[in-house]
Amino acid sequence: MFDDRKALCTLIYRLVYTVYSQTIDSEEPTTTPLPYVGKPIPSHCVGNQKEFLTASLLSILLGGIGTDRFYLGYVLTGVLKMTIGLTVTLLTILRVVYSFLVDTKKLQAPFSRMWLSFVFFVFVCSAMQFVLWLTDVIIIMAGGIADANGCPLA
Repeated sequence: MFDDRKALCTLIYRLVYTVYSQTIDSEEPTTTPLPYVGKPIPSHCVGNQKEFLTASLLSILLGGIGTDRFYLGYVLTGVLKMTIGLTVTLLTILRVVYSFLVDTKKLQAPFSRMWLSFVFFVFVCSAMQFVLWLTDVIIIMAGGIADANGCPLA
């Protein structure tokens, strides 16, 4: 199973992080090695490793609110992702509720511009949250992150 995971992580890493450069002497692309895959496990990590599957599932399903970072022990980035995620959720709920309660087509010019600015702000925040979520999913799935103690995922 480890060999399959190593091959999968290597493939994902090469697709996402590697810049292929062709040299004159060689036709094979040069790549950088994976940070944690295939290296010996530090002695303080034996028996204390976080599960790769758990971290991946948390990142995919609940990564928008930072649960993957909390699981790996990165509390500060978990709080940051949770704050962004809950803010985007609250703003989206406000936008939807306001859209149903107020006929936005009948707003006067100053309020119409303000409404469009608010909708654009919500869109930008949602895009930022999506990029953070997708980045974390790719990094975790590629095996490019360890837990807060420096232990690779098992």
